[in-house]
Parts: sequence; C-alpha cells; structure tokens
Amino acid sequence: MSTNNACLGVVLAGGLSSRMGQNKAELPRTTEQNMLAYSSALLQDAGASQIVHSINFQSAPTSSEQFADNFENLGPLGGIATTFLKAPHVNGYLFLPVDLPLLTPACLAKIRQVGELSKTACHYDDHFLPLYLPRNAMTELFFSQLLARLQNGLTTGKKDKSLSIKQMLKQIPNTAIALEAKHKQQLFNCNTPEQWREANEQMTIRVS
Repeated sequence: MSTNNACLGVVLAGGLSSRMGQNKAELPRTTEQNMLAYSSALLQDAGASQIVHSINFQSAPTSSEQFADNFENLGPLGGIATTFLKAPHVNGYLFLPVDLPLLTPACLAKIRQVGELSKTACHYDDHFLPLYLPRNAMTELFFSQLLARLQNGLTTGKKDKSLSIKQMLKQIPNTAIALEAKHKQQLFNCNTPEQWREANEQMTIRVS
C-alpha cells in the first residue's frame, strides 16, 4: 500500500459482530451501499487522503487496502496498533468504526481538523471513537511500549482491560470536544439487531 504524508482514513471492521448475528460491515445502509462502503465514503468526504480497512484477526486480506489485526483480544486498539505498524508514513490517522450509520462527514471532519491543528489525539466527549490520532513522538512511544509488552503475543485468550483506547488516551495528549445535543445521535452505534432497526427508523425519518 502506498502512503503519503497526509491523513489516512481507517475503517475499523475487525469485530466479531457476535451480538449483531451478522457482519456489521455488510449491513445494507441503502439498497446500493453497505456499512463498509458508507464508512469509507465518510472518511473520504471528511478529508482522508487514502482509505484502508482493518479486518478481523482471523481473516485473510484480499487487497492491499485491508489490514488483518496483528493482535488478538485487543478490540479496536488492535486495529489501531496494526495500522500504526503497517502504515508509518503519514502525519495522522482518522479511525472510524463500521457501526455508525447516522454519522455525517461534517461531524467526522471536525475531529480531524481539531486534531491536526492541536497536534493531539481528538475525539468527542464520552466517545473514544471516531478518533483522530497524530503520528508523533508521543504516539510512537506509546505503541513501541505496547508492542514490547505484547511481543510474545496474547496467549491467555482473555482480554486485558488495561489495553484499551481509553487507557491509551490517558497516556498521550488528547483533545475531547463537545458535540451539540442536536448532533449527539450521530454517534449512535449499532451492535444488535434492535439497534440496527432503530437506526433504520431514524434514517427513514431523515429521508422523509
């Protein structure tokens, strides 16, 4: 994969989707666009210069735009760490989970813009994803320490609660920005069929 010095957009699509009962990336947001395609388009419209997909630890990449997580049991942090390893030649990353069907490009772009200006990680209050993450000395130190800790792999089959995006943000400079109440629904994430039906009802209301 070729990279440049701009912002790399990353769709985090490596979850097991166990509560949804089917791959969330393949859920049809419209008749012509599934959630993976929608998320990729959001990143592009938000100013990412190139888009890649972070996929499950057990999956085999089918293109140079896919990264299989190097780390089992790390959740989204595994996809972030893998991307940091495999795409080093960028100024920053814009990470977007694949389960935000109500998000708009403007809402996502604000995180990137504030993060690039402040040169810090950036996210919305009470939400660690979506996330803008700069590549600088602080983030490189964090991931080098993380990789040293994991160099023998996670073999217990249990998730270590100390390894999370929340814990990462306690160790690197970050900016949490407020989201207006009228826009908070944009961060509604879908993990179950019931939540997906609720999101579809909201999409229908928006269209009508």
